[in-house]
Formats: sequence, structure tokens, C-alpha cells
Amino acid sequence: QFLENILNSSSNPIFVKDSNRKFVLINDAFTRMTGVEECDIIGKDDYDFFPIAQADVFKAIDEEVLNTGTEIFNEEKLLSSDGVTLTLNTGKSCAIDDMGNRFIVGNIYDVTEKKQLIDNLKMSNQMLERYAHLVSHDLKSPVRAIHSFSQLLSRSIISKLNPTETE
Repeated sequence: QFLENILNSSSNPIFVKDSNRKFVLINDAFTRMTGVEECDIIGKDDYDFFPIAQADVFKAIDEEVLNTGTEIFNEEKLLSSDGVTLTLNTGKSCAIDDMGNRFIVGNIYDVTEKKQLIDNLKMSNQMLERYAHLVSHDLKSPVRAIHSFSQLLSRSIISKLNPTETE
């Protein structure tokens, strides 16, 4: 009960899978994000809930975590229970119990808002660069015209000046 309370105190979704990639534990945040209740997910794998291509990616990462013990982070898209496409960073690590059983422990971080802010900032920067280019061009045009006119004036007047006046 104490461990369950700790897991459920996290606002980030957390899950645990066994070495067969079957879910053995999820927290309340996982349920809120996916809309899948614990009783409906325990004992099932990603293929029961996600498109095959996405489940294949999850499986490959799970296998690497189990085989190497290396923690892996990846970014993925997920349709939330309320129909919003989320951008998630998922960290997966390997935990081993007292009997040597290996488990995948996953922590999910919703970076949707951060990703949107970054995309908006990139778009603003592109617009600012285009504006700066236009302003730069507009500022250079009068200077070029004045320079061209002064050269033209200089050429037309030079022939009318005596040698001491041209110095």
C-alpha cells in the first residue's frame, strides 16, 4: 500500500512491465493519460492498446532495456483519452527483483506544451529573420540610390570643373 501511494503521488505516468513485456503495474497518472484502468491493462502488452507499428517500436526499446540494462529515453506521440495528441518523452530502465526477474520501469513526461512553445518560437524567429531582411533591404535601397546619383552627378560635373577644382 505504501509503494502504491508513492507511485500515485507522482503526476507523471509510471508503468512496470515484466520480461514478457506484460504490464504488471501502472499508477493513477497513467490511467488519466490513457483512459485505461489498471484492471484492464494488467497482464496485457502494448499490442492490446496501440497500433502495431507503435507497439513494435515499444517492443524493440523494451528488449534493448531488458537485454542491456541501459536506460533509454525516446520521444513519441500518443492520443490521450480525451482525444488530444500528446508529445511524450518516455524513460525506460531495467529493475531486477530478489529472484532475478527483470522488469521494465517506465516514466512518462508530457512535453506537449514545451514542444509547442519551441515550435512557436522557431516560427517567430523565422518571421523576425524575414522582417529583418526586408527592413535591411529597404534601408539599403535609398543609400544605393543616393550613392548612384552622387556618382552620376560627379561624372557630369567633373568635365565642367578646372583641374584645381577637382582636387
